[in-house]
Amino acid sequence: IAEIKALMEELANRTLYDKLIDEADKSYNRKKYEEALNPYQQASGIFPDEEWPRTQIENINNIINAEKNFKELTGRADIAFTEQRYPDSKELYEKALAIHSDDKYVLGRIAEINGILGRIEQLEKQYNELIGTADRLFGEEKYDESRNIFIEAGKLKPEETYPPEMISKIDSVKEEQKRLLAEQKAAEEATKLAAEQARLAALQAEKDSLYN
Repeated sequence: IAEIKALMEELANRTLYDKLIDEADKSYNRKKYEEALNPYQQASGIFPDEEWPRTQIENINNIINAEKNFKELTGRADIAFTEQRYPDSKELYEKALAIHSDDKYVLGRIAEINGILGRIEQLEKQYNELIGTADRLFGEEKYDESRNIFIEAGKLKPEETYPPEMISKIDSVKEEQKRLLAEQKAAEEATKLAAEQARLAALQAEKDSLYN
């Protein structure tokens, strides 16, 4: 009787085990991993030596952890993208891509960042070329030409402080040149006036000597 009872219990456990495994496998195949986890755990509790439920539980935990990491990485990447930290954002998206290599959202974001970085690189190149030209013209004292190019560079990168600083410097230099030129002109006028006054005085003296 004890043997029959044990056999019946074994049969009941096997029937329940098979039912649980079937239920778990169906959920797993539909990629409903958290739904599959509980019946696998129950099945493993019935027959702890069975390898299949233990393997599936390990697989599900790995998938859930990977999914959690994927969501965390894409979340951090999205924040970096919004803050315009594009290299950081790209690195995080690429790490997420190592988990889901065919994710369309992540692939699209990386393509978008590559486009942005390409435009930034081109803008940086244009800006540096303009600054180089403007600095050279400034050194050659071609202030008007230099000023115009600094204005152009400032329009390309309004956040940069160097172009407006150089424009102010050029304006100061030009103002100083204007002041010095005005002083020189005034000095020349004063010299001319003094010379004319001396000439007239000499003529007057000559006239006076003729009458005396």
